[in-house]
Amino acid sequence: MSTAALSADDRRVVTSSSDWTVRLWKADNGKQVALCRGHRGVVRSAAFSPDGQWVVTASADCTTRMWDCDSGKETYCWRVHDRAVNSAAFSRDGRYVVTACRDRTIRIFDVASRDELCVLRHEMAFPGEASFSPGGRRIIAPYSDCTARIWDVGTRSETGVFSGHEGDVWSAKFSPDGRKLVTASQDCTARVWDVETKKVLAVLKGHLKCRSLDLI
Repeated sequence: MSTAALSADDRRVVTSSSDWTVRLWKADNGKQVALCRGHRGVVRSAAFSPDGQWVVTASADCTTRMWDCDSGKETYCWRVHDRAVNSAAFSRDGRYVVTACRDRTIRIFDVASRDELCVLRHEMAFPGEASFSPGGRRIIAPYSDCTARIWDVGTRSETGVFSGHEGDVWSAKFSPDGRKLVTASQDCTARVWDVETKKVLAVLKGHLKCRSLDLI
């Protein structure tokens, strides 16, 4: 199994897997309620929309797909990446989807129109995943060059680089108020950062062995 996520109302769980499928389950009794088939490679991430109506998935088959949670049917497939897609996630208001790919791009799509709105490209490293800030105006992504980077959606420009890890950064997330950032790295540490000053507030050490990750 690649990932698991809980819906905002805590009623459903979505899982993705190396068997190319996505499955939806009832959280209270573990009953499978939908099986989503269509990907032709490992499904690397799956995430609910804020209203729980849709799931968006990212796959090694170079596609991002959206699924209806009630029927399990595919409702759309984006085929714009030319390498494995590492992650896909909705914005907090559910209007946009952000993807991160081994082609060194992050892409933002309009859910209603299905249009690609912008491409954010870093020429020297792969993004492991990407997610929106709470306000939806920024994107945070971890990279294979030991950094995490913030992008401004409006200007399509990089506005912050967080350096200090000694290995690939695998995960990066904003705090609920958007003022802090937490990152996790191949160097077996997690770090908490001040978004405005870009300074490290805490280094979390203790893990002795870090898992092997094939996303970046």
